[in-house]
Amino acid sequence: MNYIQELNEFRNWALLNNLSTSEIVTLFALYQINNMSNWTKWFSVPNSTFQSLTGLSRESINQARNKLKQRKRIDFIQGKLTIAAKYKINYFAYDISDIEVDKEVDKEVDIEVDKEVDVLLPHTKTNNTNNTNKQEKYKKENTKKFVPPTIEEVKNYCLERKNAVDADKWVNYYTSNGWKVGKNPMKDWEAAVRTWEGTDKPKQTYQPQKTVRDQNIDTMQEWLSERRAQGIEG
Repeated sequence: MNYIQELNEFRNWALLNNLSTSEIVTLFALYQINNMSNWTKWFSVPNSTFQSLTGLSRESINQARNKLKQRKRIDFIQGKLTIAAKYKINYFAYDISDIEVDKEVDKEVDIEVDKEVDVLLPHTKTNNTNNTNKQEKYKKENTKKFVPPTIEEVKNYCLERKNAVDADKWVNYYTSNGWKVGKNPMKDWEAAVRTWEGTDKPKQTYQPQKTVRDQNIDTMQEWLSERRAQGIEG
């Protein structure tokens, strides 16, 4: 429906027929409500809504709608205690039955436009599909699957860092909890090792590896201790 054309026709008619302000406000409110109800032939309007939109009293609304019905601009069915009154506008521009025709035409036009777009721009859908597939492939290729380290790998890493982390305990701990850091799956085991360096989990302190000289001295001291125990001096 051409809402602007209808309102222009209404304005011209109102000027020629010397309508009261209450009649003009009432009919304009009905246009607004009918527009919101998708231009249905009959539509309900509670008195409270009418009063809110027009600022008129209930008595003034009743008088205005009666006059508009006499002028053959509207028709209405009186409401009851719990049922709102129903209204029908007699349009200037065209008959209400044209609305369904307009809807069908709009629907058919939309379908034809969609078909034309598909014919003219088939590459667009193809390109979008290809881009999506490439993104998924890239995501899969660049998502590394976590592989738990061996005890030997952890030991070697701890030696490199000269920390006090017990590799056996570390591996046993994360094996028992399903290789999770908190509630999340582990992604970087080396980072988890570094985290343990600053926690209370490793109870031992770092003992640097003894050199060959230190080992020989220890062996010599043990040998001397044994000789003294046997009563052998020198």
